[in-house]
Amino acid sequence: MKIAHVPIATIGVCVKNAEANINEAITSVIDQNFPSERMEIIVVDGCSRDKTLAIIKEHLSGTNINGRFFSENKGLGFARQAVVCPREVYCLG
Repeated sequence: MKIAHVPIATIGVCVKNAEANINEAITSVIDQNFPSERMEIIVVDGCSRDKTLAIIKEHLSGTNINGRFFSENKGLGFARQAVVCPREVYCLG
């Protein structure tokens, strides 16, 4: 299957002060058997005061996954495709 025919998968992740759990959650997304250049992660942050966002950005920096970051109550309207898989940090892994 040509990569252009693979749909874009959007994963919505809601976070707030999740540095204790975010490594496993983001790693589980990165490790999927799906072309990373056809994935995007929309992170909706509830005003984290820890290193949650920095950890996510660090993980994504070594991939082709497009990461987009928004404050709470925004974000999913910016998904590139209609297929959106919203996940709380604690559900991934």
